[in-house]
Amino acid sequence: STSGFPPGAIAAMLRLVRFASTSSSPLAQLRKQTGLPFHLCKEALKNSNNQVDGAVAWLQDNEEARAQMAKNKLGARATEQGQIFLTSPGSTAVMLELNCETDFVARTDKFSELCKAVGDVVLQQPAQDWDNVDLRSVKQAKVPNQDNKTVDEVIAATVAALGENITLQRAIKAAVASGETGMVGGYIHNHGAYGALVQVATQSVQVDAATLAALCEQLGQHVVAMDPQGPNLTEKIGQLLFEPFVLDASLTVEQLIKRAGEIRVVNFVRWARGQA
Repeated sequence: STSGFPPGAIAAMLRLVRFASTSSSPLAQLRKQTGLPFHLCKEALKNSNNQVDGAVAWLQDNEEARAQMAKNKLGARATEQGQIFLTSPGSTAVMLELNCETDFVARTDKFSELCKAVGDVVLQQPAQDWDNVDLRSVKQAKVPNQDNKTVDEVIAATVAALGENITLQRAIKAAVASGETGMVGGYIHNHGAYGALVQVATQSVQVDAATLAALCEQLGQHVVAMDPQGPNLTEKIGQLLFEPFVLDASLTVEQLIKRAGEIRVVNFVRWARGQA
């Protein structure tokens, strides 16, 4: 070669030049500077005549971008506080754990509203019989009445509003079997530090929904306080029934249930915050 370069060297140099020009493009600069997704940076540049400084200003005024920036900034922070949350008792119920950084934020109305919104989404997920729900599908699901936003986007917006990292730790869902009469409910203790999800069933038409819901709450109180254990479900339920009821030691749990009617315990689980 008359150029003095080995074969292929010029082509390689041209590729480097093209890469350098691409990597220093306004889009690349903006993504590097903000850490935001491609689609947001592209939209920001489109709305600011391809000027990086203008695009940064546009992003700071954009709700989705602010939420994403807050999530990126705070995402590495530890989340050791939060709430264990329980949806209303019914034929299906969900218990979930949503974590944040401080107890102060965990007690705010906005955090409680987020718990409820996520719980409503999990209720609509495919039935999970006492298994942990797939959080990836939950995070991508749309939240009702939230402008078509996903759970992930609503969490990011709440992170921006409250200034703390927030993480969805776990969720569990239980449902009364088709053709069976029963209730799934439970109990939350100490602003969400502990929770119990309980499922009961009955074959008696004389036992109404209010009685079943109240019993689920009472059993949940006992489960949170005493944490009955067993090597399998049958023995775990047997241990629960055998124990003196935590709120009235003159009764066993089994006697408490018999007072309410012909009811059996199907399953229960106890959670402590931070022990996933």
